[in-house]
Amino acid sequence: MTLKKVEDIKELQIGLTSRCTGSCKFCFRMELINCYQWGGYPAVDIDAKHLFKVIDSLPNLKNILLIGNKGEVICHPEINYIIKELKSRSKIESIYMATNGSSKKKIFWRWLGTILGEHDNVVFAIDGLQDTHHIYRKSKFDTVFGNMIEFIKGGGNAWWQFIVFKHNQHQVEEARKLAKSVGCRQFIVMASRRYDDEFERPVDCDEISQKTKFELALERIDDRKVSCESKINGRVYMTTNGLMFPCCRLACFYSENAYRDPLQLSTKILVSQSRGIISTYRHSVEEILNSDFFRRTFDHLDDEFTDNPLTGVEYTCWRFCRFIDYQKQNIRREENLC
Repeated sequence: MTLKKVEDIKELQIGLTSRCTGSCKFCFRMELINCYQWGGYPAVDIDAKHLFKVIDSLPNLKNILLIGNKGEVICHPEINYIIKELKSRSKIESIYMATNGSSKKKIFWRWLGTILGEHDNVVFAIDGLQDTHHIYRKSKFDTVFGNMIEFIKGGGNAWWQFIVFKHNQHQVEEARKLAKSVGCRQFIVMASRRYDDEFERPVDCDEISQKTKFELALERIDDRKVSCESKINGRVYMTTNGLMFPCCRLACFYSENAYRDPLQLSTKILVSQSRGIISTYRHSVEEILNSDFFRRTFDHLDDEFTDNPLTGVEYTCWRFCRFIDYQKQNIRREENLC
């Protein structure tokens, strides 16, 4: 499948806001803050009216993914309105949301559980129990866990996501049992995208890989098969200020004020032609799908990897989206609890 027409888009992932109450060390948000030595990340919220203008222009859109790679979706000032509007559109079959769960009062989470349906899911990032969750997430376990309980009481489908480090690896099974006891639909164990001396990799852990995706990619440097979720699922990613990327991973090193990743082939295009070529304010979605930027990504998925940032397969695709089946079992493992 190729994404060339608006009819090809079945899924839209949206970064609603760049705001976040957390400061997780390995988040792309924190990497950009450190890279550019900002005092804080620029606060930008997606324009809700423009968002729904784009949504309404996609005739075959079925699934919405509210997963911002640099912000907490719940922090958007109009999150209630956005959820209501999404639920009012009959063509949208499911909403998938990822959250750190530390924002908003319990009444919001109970309301969210009542308005979302059977095919909608919310993933709560809870990396440990009361004595360990705060170490990486910098939020209180009782707050996040309590908000998840309110969401479940409202009728919502909750998933518990657990990133495994050395400091919490001994609690995975206890967390799994707790998730099941309170009514979570799924329990997800994940390897971190990075480790360091402060947040160490798990040791002799059967739950998840002790290596990151990037480390595994380097081990299997000759494996050329890229399983592109965007092409397979008909998915694109829309940023807070209306830029459309082939996926959230290609947008990871993009920020509202800068775009920097010298190993990405497509960076050269954004630098030479400006980010306006993928702006939904300036171009139709179909024009963006047929832009040099999108073609640079999709037309080179089968190319060889080289360390020259101007040739070969897109570096981000090579690093993140090879040997997907292995990753699903060893990097991010989802378990049904009911």
